[in-house]
Amino acid sequence: MKCNLKHVVLGTGFPKSFFYMLISRILFLPVDKNAASKSYEDIYLKLANRIKELIHIPVIFKLGQNFTNPVNLVDQLYNRGISAVVLFNRFYSPDINIDERKITTSEVFSSPAEIRNSLRWVAIISHFVEKIDVAASTGIHDGRDVIKQILAGA
Repeated sequence: MKCNLKHVVLGTGFPKSFFYMLISRILFLPVDKNAASKSYEDIYLKLANRIKELIHIPVIFKLGQNFTNPVNLVDQLYNRGISAVVLFNRFYSPDINIDERKITTSEVFSSPAEIRNSLRWVAIISHFVEKIDVAASTGIHDGRDVIKQILAGA
């Protein structure tokens, strides 16, 4: 059964258990040159409000790394009842095969060097938004990386 986000958000017949599956798949690409960045963040906040109206279990948002003020966004999500955030979701990134002139997939998995950004933001967010749980998912490749994230505040 395919689950359309619009149907779930509007509460038209899909079971609440689909929410867990959908949360990590939500992405609104900011491609409207006339839209302020806040308008995209407001979409996430409205979605958090609606989800918490419909279900009463812990909800986790896995965020991308391109928000203008992640600390404010996470604080606003917490104020709407979101239990935790995961930093950061790695969205599909295309590449171009110049020999075949085709769009292809780029690296699917993170590299160890990518820990720097999630490590920085885990530390910042866990410091300024103390009550929300913070987890990391980018650039973690061994036990030492896990320890670093825990020391940073995950």
